[in-house]
Amino acid sequence: MNRLKFNLKFVSITLFLALFFISTVGIHQVSAKTLIKCAIVAPKGSTWMNILEQWDRDLRKKTKGDLGFKFYSSGSMGDEKTVLRKMRSGQLDAAGLTGLGLGMVVPEIRLLELPFMYDSIQEVDYVRANLNSFYDKEFDKKGFVNIAWAETGFVYMFTNKPIRGVNDLKGSKMWMWEGDKMVEEVFKILDFTPTPLSLTDVLTSLQTKLIDGVYAPPVAAISLQWTTKVKYMLDLKMANSTGAILLSKDTWDKLSPDNRNALEETSKIYSQKLINSIRTDNEKAKNSIKASGITFTTASPAEVQKMKDMSFKAAEKLIGKLYSRDMLQKAKNLKKQAN
Repeated sequence: MNRLKFNLKFVSITLFLALFFISTVGIHQVSAKTLIKCAIVAPKGSTWMNILEQWDRDLRKKTKGDLGFKFYSSGSMGDEKTVLRKMRSGQLDAAGLTGLGLGMVVPEIRLLELPFMYDSIQEVDYVRANLNSFYDKEFDKKGFVNIAWAETGFVYMFTNKPIRGVNDLKGSKMWMWEGDKMVEEVFKILDFTPTPLSLTDVLTSLQTKLIDGVYAPPVAAISLQWTTKVKYMLDLKMANSTGAILLSKDTWDKLSPDNRNALEETSKIYSQKLINSIRTDNEKAKNSIKASGITFTTASPAEVQKMKDMSFKAAEKLIGKLYSRDMLQKAKNLKKQAN
């Protein structure tokens, strides 16, 4: 049934997607006195979890068994809204969240995910690096500490009819992640018919033709089996999908200075490993999708510009809802400076 013969190493990283489910990891070679209970959107055995388990081992070794992680997986702690509630109540210490979940805490995070805003990873990295201090302050105000940036990569559109321009988009019944105001606004401007669904309902909805298309990074599209129910992929970066691991400030404050330093030092190493890994895997996944027989379509420069112009109009409509006008302009200016 599955037309894709894709290495499980890549299939295992599921987006949202974009970026982290929850798997239970036992205590490794070094037992830890203090465990950070962390919900992560990645299944056991995935590249994501393999790297996080390495981080856990390194952290335990560095703190001589004083600090480590305990990870939970596969949605066992609920959706991102539920996970955040459990963090606030002390049931969980940390969680890996997608941009949507991060945006529930600091809405301005969605500036990193504006549709048709970013053309390269260099632009994404530059804007994120320059907004990082702002985000850290905002997370702190809300009672969280960002201990590791991550991402699920650039998002593409997968459809059952070829998309080559704005006119091809009109009337398409596109899946929309429930509660995503940004995507809803953009889809309305592009004249899509947004269909809000949970991730678990998307595959069935493609099968029954309730929806015509979806959007996802290549790895996620494969792992969620969406690529088995579509015929086309628009080879155009629709958006960047970001993510991060948040730690509750209460937990952070309880850590000893030495343990905080160890957590910070190791987080820099493994955050970059996570980012580099997903970028490599997405490129391989993209090649695998093409080899499977899915047709890649392209849009002319003029059509791409139309999509960008329409998306920027949607971004303007979100001023006051997700971010201020000044913050939107700052992100745009930083994007230009990156080139």
